[in-house]
Amino acid sequence: MPRLVEEPEDAEAQALSKAQGIYLPSLYDYGCDILGDAGYWHEPLHRSIAEWMTNWKPGRYVKLLVIPREHGKPSWTANLIVHTSANHPDFRVLNAHALIKLGTGACRSIKNKMAKPLAHWLTPGVFWDKTSDSPLWPQDQFALPHSEQHTPSFTLSSENSNTTGQHYNLVILDDLVHKDNVTSKEL
Repeated sequence: MPRLVEEPEDAEAQALSKAQGIYLPSLYDYGCDILGDAGYWHEPLHRSIAEWMTNWKPGRYVKLLVIPREHGKPSWTANLIVHTSANHPDFRVLNAHALIKLGTGACRSIKNKMAKPLAHWLTPGVFWDKTSDSPLWPQDQFALPHSEQHTPSFTLSSENSNTTGQHYNLVILDDLVHKDNVTSKEL
């Protein structure tokens, strides 16, 4: 005899599957609804930028996004990293900044976004329930639950960091030139 009422587990699994179909492909929807940035992003401009940002393949693929000051670049960067981690938990991400002190705020923002309850619900087991559960969680790197204990999923670097041979899947170069390093030989 057919069931007339769905079991709660089936309804929850269906809701999760439907949400994953909506949010995992779309950086714009993920950022607005899952990570809570709806007040910062506006259609259709930001949706088209989000689609452009996520239309890449691992390997030699370079994109340049130039956004004027006060237009949400830190939020875009953090959301791209969290969204990429949700879709590809095995990827390794490098976020390079001119000065490490500039990037630590970005790293903190990424960790805070990964701790959002909706991000946990949408991708069970991808992010830590509590940041204190991570065996590798200093201010400049972290590992996701699936990764090897000593292999960071995310690394923040600056001009004095050694990232040779790390084999990152996504590299984001953010504000590489700053008034404090503009005259250095390395740059």
